Amino acid sequence: MSLAERAAIAQRIKLRLPDLSSWSGVLHRVASPAFARQDDRLAGVGAARFGGRWNPLGLQAVYASFEEATALAESQSIEEFYGLIPDDLRPKTLFRFRAAGLRVLDLTEGSLRNRLRIGEKRLLGCDWRLPPDRSDDGELLAEPLTQAVGRVAAEAGVHALRVPSTRIRGRHNPVVFPRNLPQPDMLQTLHPSDL
Repeated sequence: MSLAERAAIAQRIKLRLPDLSSWSGVLHRVASPAFARQDDRLAGVGAARFGGRWNPLGLQAVYASFEEATALAESQSIEEFYGLIPDDLRPKTLFRFRAAGLRVLDLTEGSLRNRLRIGEKRLLGCDWRLPPDRSDDGELLAEPLTQAVGRVAAEAGVHALRVPSTRIRGRHNPVVFPRNLPQPDMLQTLHPSDL
Protein backbone atom coordinates (compact mmCIF):
# COMPACT_ATOMS: atom_id res chain seq x y z
CA MET A 1 0.00 0.00 0.00
CA SER A 2 1.41 3.36 -1.00
CA LEU A 3 1.77 6.21 1.47
CA ALA A 4 -0.92 8.15 -0.39
CA GLU A 5 -3.40 5.27 -0.05
CA ARG A 6 -2.43 4.85 3.61
CA ALA A 7 -3.08 8.55 4.23
CA ALA A 8 -6.53 8.25 2.62
CA ILE A 9 -7.40 5.23 4.80
CA ALA A 10 -6.10 7.07 7.87
CA GLN A 11 -8.47 9.94 7.13
CA ARG A 12 -11.40 7.54 6.65
CA ILE A 13 -10.57 5.78 9.94
CA LYS A 14 -10.47 9.12 11.78
CA LEU A 15 -13.96 9.85 10.48
CA ARG A 16 -15.16 6.53 11.98
CA LEU A 17 -13.70 7.13 15.47
CA PRO A 18 -16.98 8.43 16.94
CA ASP A 19 -18.70 5.23 15.73
CA LEU A 20 -16.31 2.76 17.39
CA SER A 21 -18.00 0.09 19.44
CA SER A 22 -16.95 -0.69 23.00
CA TRP A 23 -16.20 -4.31 23.82
CA SER A 24 -15.57 -6.25 27.03
CA GLY A 25 -15.12 -9.98 27.50
CA VAL A 26 -12.76 -12.93 27.79
CA LEU A 27 -10.11 -13.55 25.14
CA HIS A 28 -7.71 -16.43 24.45
CA ARG A 29 -4.05 -16.09 23.59
CA VAL A 30 -1.25 -18.48 22.68
CA ALA A 31 2.30 -17.27 23.27
CA SER A 32 5.73 -18.79 23.34
CA PRO A 33 7.06 -19.12 26.90
CA ALA A 34 9.48 -16.25 26.22
CA PHE A 35 6.51 -13.89 25.81
CA ALA A 36 4.19 -15.50 28.37
CA ARG A 37 5.93 -14.03 31.41
CA GLN A 38 3.81 -11.70 33.52
CA ASP A 39 5.41 -8.50 32.24
CA ASP A 40 5.28 -9.56 28.58
CA ARG A 41 2.13 -11.59 28.02
CA LEU A 42 -0.13 -8.60 27.34
CA ALA A 43 2.49 -6.06 26.25
CA GLY A 44 2.82 -6.99 22.58
CA VAL A 45 6.62 -6.95 22.66
CA GLY A 46 6.99 -10.10 20.54
CA ALA A 47 4.77 -8.64 17.82
CA ALA A 48 6.73 -5.39 17.96
CA ARG A 49 10.01 -7.26 17.62
CA PHE A 50 8.97 -9.51 14.72
CA GLY A 51 6.00 -7.72 13.13
CA GLY A 52 2.72 -9.43 12.34
CA ARG A 53 -0.19 -9.42 9.94
CA TRP A 54 -1.72 -6.32 11.58
CA ASN A 55 1.36 -4.55 12.94
CA PRO A 56 4.63 -3.46 11.37
CA LEU A 57 7.92 -3.84 13.21
CA GLY A 58 8.04 -1.57 16.24
CA LEU A 59 4.28 -1.40 16.88
CA GLN A 60 3.20 -3.33 19.97
CA ALA A 61 0.16 -5.53 19.38
CA VAL A 62 -1.46 -8.34 21.33
CA TYR A 63 -2.96 -11.00 19.05
CA ALA A 64 -5.82 -12.95 20.61
CA SER A 65 -8.97 -14.87 19.70
CA PHE A 66 -12.53 -14.98 20.93
CA GLU A 67 -12.41 -18.81 21.07
CA GLU A 68 -9.70 -21.15 22.34
CA ALA A 69 -9.80 -23.29 19.19
CA THR A 70 -9.23 -20.24 16.99
CA ALA A 71 -6.28 -19.13 19.14
CA LEU A 72 -4.69 -22.57 18.73
CA ALA A 73 -5.33 -22.63 14.98
CA GLU A 74 -3.88 -19.14 14.53
CA SER A 75 -0.77 -20.11 16.50
CA GLN A 76 -0.05 -22.93 14.03
CA SER A 77 0.23 -20.65 11.01
CA ILE A 78 3.92 -19.89 11.57
CA GLU A 79 4.83 -23.56 11.83
CA GLU A 80 2.93 -24.33 8.64
CA PHE A 81 4.41 -21.35 6.79
CA TYR A 82 7.93 -22.53 7.54
CA GLY A 83 7.11 -26.21 7.02
CA LEU A 84 8.09 -27.26 10.54
CA ILE A 85 7.44 -30.81 11.68
CA PRO A 86 6.23 -31.70 15.20
CA ASP A 87 9.80 -32.38 16.39
CA ASP A 88 10.72 -28.77 15.50
CA LEU A 89 7.87 -27.17 17.44
CA ARG A 90 8.52 -25.19 20.58
CA PRO A 91 6.26 -25.22 23.64
CA LYS A 92 3.42 -22.72 23.82
CA THR A 93 1.38 -21.22 26.61
CA LEU A 94 -2.38 -20.86 26.25
CA PHE A 95 -4.01 -18.41 28.61
CA ARG A 96 -7.15 -16.34 28.95
CA PHE A 97 -7.49 -12.69 29.77
CA ARG A 98 -10.29 -10.23 30.35
CA ALA A 99 -10.56 -7.09 28.24
CA ALA A 100 -12.68 -4.21 29.50
CA GLY A 101 -14.03 -1.24 27.55
CA LEU A 102 -11.93 -1.58 24.42
CA ARG A 103 -12.75 0.88 21.62
CA VAL A 104 -12.80 -1.46 18.62
CA LEU A 105 -12.56 -0.82 14.88
CA ASP A 106 -14.50 -3.78 13.52
CA LEU A 107 -13.03 -4.79 10.16
CA THR A 108 -15.38 -7.78 9.99
CA GLU A 109 -18.31 -5.43 9.26
CA GLY A 110 -18.84 -5.16 5.52
CA SER A 111 -20.39 -1.69 5.79
CA LEU A 112 -17.34 -0.35 7.64
CA ARG A 113 -14.94 -1.95 5.15
CA ASN A 114 -16.98 -0.34 2.36
CA ARG A 115 -16.65 3.09 3.98
CA LEU A 116 -12.91 2.50 4.39
CA ARG A 117 -12.76 1.15 0.80
CA ILE A 118 -10.97 -2.06 1.84
CA GLY A 119 -12.38 -5.37 0.63
CA GLU A 120 -12.31 -8.53 2.76
CA LYS A 121 -10.57 -10.52 0.00
CA ARG A 122 -7.86 -7.90 -0.16
CA LEU A 123 -7.35 -8.05 3.62
CA LEU A 124 -7.27 -11.84 3.74
CA GLY A 125 -5.07 -12.14 0.65
CA CYS A 126 -2.48 -9.62 1.82
CA ASP A 127 1.04 -11.07 2.02
CA TRP A 128 2.12 -9.23 5.15
CA ARG A 129 5.47 -11.02 5.21
CA LEU A 130 6.71 -9.01 2.22
CA PRO A 131 9.21 -6.36 3.33
CA PRO A 132 8.04 -2.75 3.07
CA ASP A 133 9.33 -0.70 0.15
CA ARG A 134 11.91 1.87 1.22
CA SER A 135 13.84 4.57 -0.58
CA ASP A 136 17.64 4.49 -0.79
CA ASP A 137 17.81 6.60 2.37
CA GLY A 138 15.45 4.26 4.28
CA GLU A 139 12.25 6.30 4.02
CA LEU A 140 9.10 4.16 3.99
CA LEU A 141 7.44 4.23 0.56
CA ALA A 142 4.89 1.42 0.87
CA GLU A 143 3.97 -1.41 3.25
CA PRO A 144 1.59 -4.39 3.30
CA LEU A 145 -2.08 -3.35 3.48
CA THR A 146 -2.89 -5.04 6.80
CA GLN A 147 0.17 -3.57 8.53
CA ALA A 148 -0.71 -0.13 7.17
CA VAL A 149 -4.27 -0.46 8.49
CA GLY A 150 -2.94 -1.51 11.91
CA ARG A 151 -0.46 1.37 11.94
CA VAL A 152 -3.03 4.06 11.08
CA ALA A 153 -5.61 2.63 13.49
CA ALA A 154 -3.05 2.64 16.32
CA GLU A 155 -1.92 6.16 15.40
CA ALA A 156 -5.58 7.26 15.53
CA GLY A 157 -5.88 5.95 19.10
CA VAL A 158 -7.97 2.84 18.38
CA HIS A 159 -7.65 0.31 21.23
CA ALA A 160 -8.18 -2.79 19.10
CA LEU A 161 -9.09 -4.15 15.70
CA ARG A 162 -11.59 -6.93 15.16
CA VAL A 163 -10.33 -8.82 12.13
CA PRO A 164 -11.33 -11.91 10.17
CA SER A 165 -9.43 -15.08 11.01
CA THR A 166 -7.29 -16.35 8.16
CA ARG A 167 -7.31 -19.83 9.72
CA ILE A 168 -10.99 -20.54 10.44
CA ARG A 169 -13.57 -19.09 8.08
CA GLY A 170 -16.25 -17.08 9.83
CA ARG A 171 -14.23 -16.59 13.02
CA HIS A 172 -12.80 -13.28 14.17
CA ASN A 173 -9.82 -12.15 16.23
CA PRO A 174 -9.05 -9.02 18.19
CA VAL A 175 -5.68 -7.32 17.84
CA VAL A 176 -5.12 -5.01 20.82
CA PHE A 177 -2.74 -2.04 20.81
CA PRO A 178 -1.74 -1.96 24.50
CA ARG A 179 -0.03 1.43 24.33
CA ASN A 180 -3.38 3.01 23.43
CA LEU A 181 -5.15 1.77 26.56
CA PRO A 182 -5.74 4.62 29.02
CA GLN A 183 -5.63 2.24 32.02
CA PRO A 184 -3.33 -0.78 32.29
CA ASP A 185 -6.05 -2.85 34.00
CA MET A 186 -8.16 -2.86 30.81
CA LEU A 187 -6.38 -6.18 30.09
CA GLN A 188 -6.08 -8.65 32.96
CA THR A 189 -4.80 -12.21 32.83
CA LEU A 190 -7.24 -14.72 34.33
CA HIS A 191 -5.68 -17.05 36.91
CA PRO A 192 -2.16 -15.58 36.56
CA SER A 193 -0.80 -17.71 39.39
CA ASP A 194 -1.44 -20.84 37.26
CA LEU A 195 1.01 -19.70 34.59
